Amino acid sequence: MFGPELPRPACDVPKSKQRTVSVSLPALPVYAVGTRCRPPTRSYVEVKTSYGCIVSYLPTINAPATQMATVHEILLQSKNIMTSLHISNMSVAFDQALYCKVTEILWAHRDRFPNIVPRVGVFHTICMFLGVIGKRFQAAGLRDICIESGAVAEGSVSGVLDGHKYNRSLRFHKIMYEALLRLVWNQFPQWLTENHPDAHDLLDILPLVLSVFSEGISSTTVEESLDRTVFRKVHQYFCEFLQHLRSQQGPLASFWMSYIDMVEVVLNLVRASREGNWALHMASIRSIIPWTFAYDNLNYARSLTAYYSEMSHIEHEKP
Repeated sequence: MFGPELPRPACDVPKSKQRTVSVSLPALPVYAVGTRCRPPTRSYVEVKTSYGCIVSYLPTINAPATQMATVHEILLQSKNIMTSLHISNMSVAFDQALYCKVTEILWAHRDRFPNIVPRVGVFHTICMFLGVIGKRFQAAGLRDICIESGAVAEGSVSGVLDGHKYNRSLRFHKIMYEALLRLVWNQFPQWLTENHPDAHDLLDILPLVLSVFSEGISSTTVEESLDRTVFRKVHQYFCEFLQHLRSQQGPLASFWMSYIDMVEVVLNLVRASREGNWALHMASIRSIIPWTFAYDNLNYARSLTAYYSEMSHIEHEKP
C-alpha cells in the first residue's frame, strides 16, 4: 500500500536525544547597580517585633464580587469576625472598584457598621501609580532606556510601564531612580564648592561616617548615622541642590526631577505599608491624588480623595 519495503541497514544507526537546548544570546550592556556590603540585600523591608501574627484565609464567598449583595455579605462577615475576636474596630482593605461600593453602603447605613473601617488596598494603588509614571515618561525616552539598558525585555516593556507587572516595574524604577540620583550626586560637589565653599570638606568626612554604617546595618547604626552633624549638614545641602535642579535648571531638569519625586512616593508607600507607618502612608496618598487628576485617572481620583478625607479624621473618631 505504501510502496516497496526498504532493506534494513547493515548496522544500527546511533540516535541521540537532547533534553535541553542552550541558546547563546548576544551580550547586552546591563546597568550594574554596584556591589553592596553585608548583610545580603533583600527585596523587602524587615521589621521584627516581640509579638507574633496569625495569617490565614477566610471562607470564600461564592458570588460575583461586583454585586452589592456580595459586598454587603463581606461587611456582615467582617462584623461577625470582629465580634468573635472581641475587638472594637476592624480595618478591611478593598480594591478601588469594591471600595466605592463599600463606602456607598456604609454611608447609607452608618448605624449598622459603625466600627468597620474600609481602606483602599495599597497594592492596586501602587500599580495604578506605576501606570501614571509610565504614561508620563515613556514617550520622553523611558521606554527606550528599558530596552537598550537590558533591564526589561522588549516584549515586557508595555506591561512594566503600565504597572501591570508589579515586580518588574518596581525593580526597573528602583534601578532608574538610583541611576538618576547617581548622576545628580556626581554634580553635587561642584555645586557645593560654588555655593558653599566652606562646606566642601564635609564630603571628605562623609565616607568615613558611612563606612561605619555599612559594616553593621541595624536600627541603632542608622539612628546614630542620621544624628551625626556631618550627615545632617550634607543632607541639608543635598536637598537644597535638588530644589535647585527642580526650579533653576530649566524644564528638562525639572521634568526628570519629577520622576525622582514620583518614584520616591511609590517607595514611601511600600515602606509605610510594610512598617505600619501611618503618617508616611497618608503623606504618600496625598502626593498621589494630584497626579490622578492630572492624568485622567478619575476613578482613583474620586476614591482616593474620599479615602484621604475619611482617614484624616480616623484618629479622632476611632482612636
